[in-house]
Amino acid sequence: MSTFHSTMNRRDFMKIIGLAGAGCGAAAVAGQPFSDLDELTASPQGLVKKPWYVKETDNPTVEIDWAMMKRYDWNELYTVYAKNRPANVAKAKEWAAANKPGYSLRDRSLHSATGFAGQVWGTTMSFVPRTRANIPNFWPSIVYGLMTPEQLGVPRWQGTPEENLKMLRSAARFWGAKDLTAVPLDSRTKNLVNGIDRDKKPVIFEDVELGYETTAKRVVPNRMKHLVTWSTLQSTDMIKRAPDAICASTIAMGYDHGILLCNRLQHFITGLGYEALSPANYNYLALCGPTSILSGQAEAARMGFPTLDPELGPMVRRWMLITDLPIAETKPIDAGMFRFCRTCAICAENCPGSAINLGEPTWDVLGNFNHAGSKSYPFLPQNCRDFWMENTGIDCSVCLASCPFSTKDKADIHHLIKFTIANSDTFNSFFKGMSKSFKLDRLEREKENSWWDLPNQPVFGFDTTRTTSLE
Repeated sequence: MSTFHSTMNRRDFMKIIGLAGAGCGAAAVAGQPFSDLDELTASPQGLVKKPWYVKETDNPTVEIDWAMMKRYDWNELYTVYAKNRPANVAKAKEWAAANKPGYSLRDRSLHSATGFAGQVWGTTMSFVPRTRANIPNFWPSIVYGLMTPEQLGVPRWQGTPEENLKMLRSAARFWGAKDLTAVPLDSRTKNLVNGIDRDKKPVIFEDVELGYETTAKRVVPNRMKHLVTWSTLQSTDMIKRAPDAICASTIAMGYDHGILLCNRLQHFITGLGYEALSPANYNYLALCGPTSILSGQAEAARMGFPTLDPELGPMVRRWMLITDLPIAETKPIDAGMFRFCRTCAICAENCPGSAINLGEPTWDVLGNFNHAGSKSYPFLPQNCRDFWMENTGIDCSVCLASCPFSTKDKADIHHLIKFTIANSDTFNSFFKGMSKSFKLDRLEREKENSWWDLPNQPVFGFDTTRTTSLE
């Protein structure tokens, strides 16, 4: 621990925040004297996760008589549900038809996608919406599952493309996505959809009304309009411990979270009366990186598959689905990050498998895993995978951890640097030098600051204030 101590004493600090003399400061309540703020921070009180005014007791504040308590029979509750089912369905239809605030088609679809998809479908993926997939309906009443416009007796949702984009973004943010963007599905972008899916099943475009799947193929209707893509978060504190299992855990959570969000968006769009086709296994139906670049979520990066978010760098996972819902197109961005990669190359210098190209962007394709058609940095996936095997099968992600854009950007200086990078290449070499070189000293980092002992762990490991706009 640093031997530096602040020159501001506790009383001066309490004066600044308006608590001096009031007898309600954290240190005053604790009744322990501290000579400065650093001693307070280093004390056991510095690790308390609850606010200072919350105290532990031997018994809860509600009285309990254990002799009266018995085990609960949930079937009683569902018997009531079944009895009220016809009335509930009738009222749901009535309120949907009246477009009652809070009970409209859109409102009900959001609720259904949040509760039903999250609790029942979980991380089980389906190419076609579950109204047509052979997946059992756990819930005893249609009210608690998906109610399509046809079942409610109302027209499908009608909104402008701009309104629909804002609607999907709002829903995605509510479910934990960082952003959501869209590009038209046309003769060009169809090349981003897999020809052969991960499970060796061909993905075919046909002149049909609805998508479908057989044992031999997955079929996307030619009438489908858009590729929608979004990102899920990963923990910076955990990624920085690459290439260990702590790092791999937040990557695995990013996949699980992405699948759950994919289920919810597919369900939500279906509930509005439109078609939504999802990856059948993980995020493999189309190339999510190029889709995020074309739609303005990110820029390309030297490290290959990961793309760079202007705020979070490579600390996200990308996901997509195909839909016929009219959505406003979002444009590509230029934040100077791809140009910065040309100067930087820290990810390539630190890659333990030498999988990242140290040269210049090229049209050449190295190996059959790279996608032709962009002047970018070719990636050697076999080298990457070989290191994974040496690393006991644990994901690596040293490239993500070493990237300068992975640094938390709460300080104003970070915004100034990003503004400069976006508008000029002059200082890129200087900024690269400012970025601390990443070294594979995981054991030393873990010894100094074990992830398991970090106080006040953020939910999901995410620092949620980084993607909150106050504007």
